[in-house]
Amino acid sequence: MGKEEYIKTLISQIRCKRAREAVACELENHIEEAAEHYETFGLDQKEAYERAVKQLGDPVQTGVELDRIHRPRLQWRMLGLILLLSVLGILVQYHLELETQANVFQKQCGVVALGLGIMLAVYILDYSFLGRYTYAAYWGYTALVLAAQIFCRMMYDGLWTDGMQRFLIMPMYLFVPLFGAVLYRHRGSKGRGLFRCVCFGALPVLLGITLVPSMICGLDLAVIFVIMILIAVASGWFAVKKKKTIAVLTVCFLGIPMGFLGLGMRFFFQEYQRVRMLAFFLPKEYGGYGYYPKTVAREMLMQSRILGESGQSIQLYDNQLTHSEYIFTQMIASFGILTGICVLLLLACLIVQVFHISVRQQNQLGRMIGIGCGLVFLVQVMELVFMNLGIGMEATVFLPFFSYGNSAALVFYILLGLVLSIYRYKDIPLGEGMGRRTFS
Repeated sequence: MGKEEYIKTLISQIRCKRAREAVACELENHIEEAAEHYETFGLDQKEAYERAVKQLGDPVQTGVELDRIHRPRLQWRMLGLILLLSVLGILVQYHLELETQANVFQKQCGVVALGLGIMLAVYILDYSFLGRYTYAAYWGYTALVLAAQIFCRMMYDGLWTDGMQRFLIMPMYLFVPLFGAVLYRHRGSKGRGLFRCVCFGALPVLLGITLVPSMICGLDLAVIFVIMILIAVASGWFAVKKKKTIAVLTVCFLGIPMGFLGLGMRFFFQEYQRVRMLAFFLPKEYGGYGYYPKTVAREMLMQSRILGESGQSIQLYDNQLTHSEYIFTQMIASFGILTGICVLLLLACLIVQVFHISVRQQNQLGRMIGIGCGLVFLVQVMELVFMNLGIGMEATVFLPFFSYGNSAALVFYILLGLVLSIYRYKDIPLGEGMGRRTFS
């Protein structure tokens, strides 16, 4: 059997189309090397190729074994946890609607159903397209965000809350996986390539601050991007002095929040944002706007029971806060402290699972995108819990699966779809279309 016939027969047994090209390339290289080896022992070219092919064994049997190895996989444990959290989030919103009459339960059900469908579509789509079409995806999504902001500014003034477009906050976090792809495309580059990555990361940060505008969104993106760059440098992706670059990035990581807040207070924060900052650092002097919800939340938590409803009214002055930013406080007041702890444990399990999948991923693109998705979940959960406990800044943040918010829920499901897609293709080799690209 000739080389071409053998490879064709073998790869026909592999059902995953993405794996076929890489397996065929690997087989061809192996046969070429083996044939060259046999030629050194005096065999002619035809005999050398026949011997090289024969040593690989039966093509059908070998192909079946490779099909078993290189098949898509589904992380059932993570999928089950996602479905459990989705159902719990719907039940919590249903219970709160009975108290607040906010009419969000049916909307939440529809968004969760749509989100699960989108998550499945992203899972099937294959995340590697971000590595192939990095810049088209990045600039296309940037144009989409700008178009959405301009359109809604002109047509729907009701989408503005305190001078901020809430529906745009979470979609800004979809720049995180896009930034992971940008870092991947610059592997092997020197300082200039690293600077290009910083510029690609700076644009979403500036858009978050000025377009939404949300200082927390911009700050979150800046911190997440710096962490991702640190990981890329530590992994040897850039031809730079590793220790020196990591030291500089660490200083930036520690200095970004203070510098960001200082410049913002002086130049570009809106009035309500300045008041929130003052209320956080000087609550007694500026305890009006932005401090009242945290005061109520703290009192509700102090009166909560281990299990069961605290008996205190769970409605804040704004139903939007009740069902979204302060959903964690409402859950504890309605179901008890133990329930809140269990919810946090379930979310912690999900976040750990996301990082576990990402860190163990051999594909460098999948590893970086997965880590970025995990950071988004970690940041949102931590900020919301700290704010509900009265020790964090007043901000528009969302608790995954539980906070009401159409765009927020869809973004969380998209990120989870990417992580599931990363796991799906963890045993499938990288094809030619995602070869390494370097920049001088």
